Amino acid sequence: MIGIYESNDLDENRVRLAKIMAKRYFCNISDCLKLMINPETSSRKEEKRLKDKKIKVISFEDEVFNYIHLTKAFDVNFDSTNQKEYVESMKNIKNTVEFQKYKLTEKQILAIILLRNMQLNLSNENDGNNLNCEIKYSEYKEKYPFGEGIITGLVKKGILKKEENDAEYNDFEFNINQNEESLENDLVLNKEQKKVYDDIAFDIDFSAFSENLIYGVTGSGKTEIYIQLIKRVLKEGKNAIVLVPEISLTPQMVERFTKRFKENICILHSKLGSRRRYEEWKRISSGEARIVIGARSAIFSPFKNIGIIIVDEEHDGSYRSETTPKYDAKEIAKYIAKTNDAVLIYGTATPLIETYYKAKNGEINLHKLTKRINDLSMPKTEIIDLKLEKEMLSEKLISEIQNKADKGEQSILFLNRRGHSSVFMCKECGNVKKCKRCNVSLTYHKKEQTLKCHYCGYKENVNYTCDKCFGNMEFLGLGTEKVQNMLEENNITALRMDVDTTSKEGHEEILNKFNNPSNNINVLVGTQMITKGHHFSKVTLSAVVFADSMINMESYRASEIAFQNIVQVIGRSGREENGIGIIQTYDPENHILNLAKENDYETFYNYEIMYRKMMKYPPFNDILQFKITSKYEKNAIEISKMVKLNLEKLKEQLILKQKKNLEKENNDNIRREIEKEIINLEEMEILEASSFKIDKIINQYRWRVIVKVKLTSYLANGINFILQNINDGIKRKANISVDVNPFNI
Repeated sequence: MIGIYESNDLDENRVRLAKIMAKRYFCNISDCLKLMINPETSSRKEEKRLKDKKIKVISFEDEVFNYIHLTKAFDVNFDSTNQKEYVESMKNIKNTVEFQKYKLTEKQILAIILLRNMQLNLSNENDGNNLNCEIKYSEYKEKYPFGEGIITGLVKKGILKKEENDAEYNDFEFNINQNEESLENDLVLNKEQKKVYDDIAFDIDFSAFSENLIYGVTGSGKTEIYIQLIKRVLKEGKNAIVLVPEISLTPQMVERFTKRFKENICILHSKLGSRRRYEEWKRISSGEARIVIGARSAIFSPFKNIGIIIVDEEHDGSYRSETTPKYDAKEIAKYIAKTNDAVLIYGTATPLIETYYKAKNGEINLHKLTKRINDLSMPKTEIIDLKLEKEMLSEKLISEIQNKADKGEQSILFLNRRGHSSVFMCKECGNVKKCKRCNVSLTYHKKEQTLKCHYCGYKENVNYTCDKCFGNMEFLGLGTEKVQNMLEENNITALRMDVDTTSKEGHEEILNKFNNPSNNINVLVGTQMITKGHHFSKVTLSAVVFADSMINMESYRASEIAFQNIVQVIGRSGREENGIGIIQTYDPENHILNLAKENDYETFYNYEIMYRKMMKYPPFNDILQFKITSKYEKNAIEISKMVKLNLEKLKEQLILKQKKNLEKENNDNIRREIEKEIINLEEMEILEASSFKIDKIINQYRWRVIVKVKLTSYLANGINFILQNINDGIKRKANISVDVNPFNI
């Protein structure tokens, strides 16, 4: 398996890491190795061809897009041995009104449908996210035997888009002025910053592995500490990796690094094309680049001599991959730091409970920054009771926004729900308009005048007559688009930053518009995108529009995510002038909201850690989520019950085997380890098979089995064995995947 990769990137340590990942994350070693080699080839001949280009379906009119989604042809299980039959079956589709105008051949129609199927399968792995993901032609070709002529013809018709010439990241995304002088002189660290720097620099000087948490309030100057520590590492002749949740959402941080380090830096992000990505990978391998900044996959950069790894905003869920291999970049970072005798730093204002638990117990070095730089105070925050308000934007909030606007200051409003209205319901019978392929309500998008599924992309026009009782339909719920409309009705200029707007304009363009005083933008309304590390110099008001939507999530992390989001949003306010915060809720006495209001993480942690211990959640156990998906609900239910039964049998067998090992063993140390393993297995909790809250996405029924246990190497071996047996037995009836400590369950 390993021999198929002819790459200098794969040294002994990286192959060992791939094996560890395959075992821990229950996937193929080949999937892990793909992350560690240069993703493209460099030959000019191949650059001219489609071989390693990425392709995706684009520019369908809504009725055609929906037709593909709703026809049985969409769910074709293609078999290349019967290619002629599948092509023949496309004739009926070719003659439909929706397709006639495109003048496509049967092969072209089948190629489109199968490509869209690949996109949706990837999206389904990611719970409906990234619907328009790019597909490499080489991967498509592996699965389906269509020549380049078919794809090229579809590109010419404007139905598929081929990856174009690579854009330079400085020009394309970050608008960094390369003529501006580099900041050669470090900023003066305050007393707290200097202590953190000195403590970590000691480990750098002695080339000693250490794991560190920099827990600093928002605006406390963590980034400057990172920069000065990296400078020290570079002087030692070593290299640095900096992970951020998402490059496009942190342009200011990227700009600071680029100005300070210039030619030494390499930025890896999703906008890089094949050739540019190859060249950047080569710069890293050759030693030309000394620093890499990127999202989670940047941890696999082919550095040979790493001195420091920084995981900024370590609490962010995006460090866990939701597609195979489902790895945790923080766990990978720790392994790589250890094997390089490097310093590992987690930075955040709101640590994950698991991370802080380890820090409190001495497993991680804890460094605190309790004050903002320049001695600015934290925003004074107020909770507004929505039960006493007539509108979802309270009088107090509107008044404060207008106040700030009159002074030339700005505000940001956070609501983690896009669109205009989240529910379209009949007043007479209660019928809710749902997606025909996913068991979720359609969201109303006012600007487009459409109802849209945020999981599969299905759209339909608004019909105000109920299709069940012919009563009147009405819009309920709140989204970012509706908040923007409500602000504009109050003569407040507002920009919106969510998936809908950034797919058209891009994050950087929206942020530039908001930060440019000549545009006179009063408010930025956004989803979680606006919480991620931005520095807004003019923002003096941050508000959470509807905190209840986070508190009431069905997840053991609901309180943690709510606390993090609120503190991070409020923390965007008052970076250069004193600011204020507002939290709107129907539950003003909620203790989580009141702790977030006071930015009291310590008390929040004490509450949360007791709950986690009582419920056997991380950090006291690992959570394994066995996800079973199938086109047929009966299969999903049957196989999820089979998974549970096999896990129960495995538990009994492993306990019995370890008890026999204990009887034979005389070494006291080994006996203690076996006894611990037996106790862990005896306390292993296997929950009943159940459907997901959203039990169908993209025509796939979704069931799961959840296990609470410490995932040891011994147990992982057993689980991998039974998964292999189950997969061999069920053939194509369903797909099984395993999430280790998923961010949401």
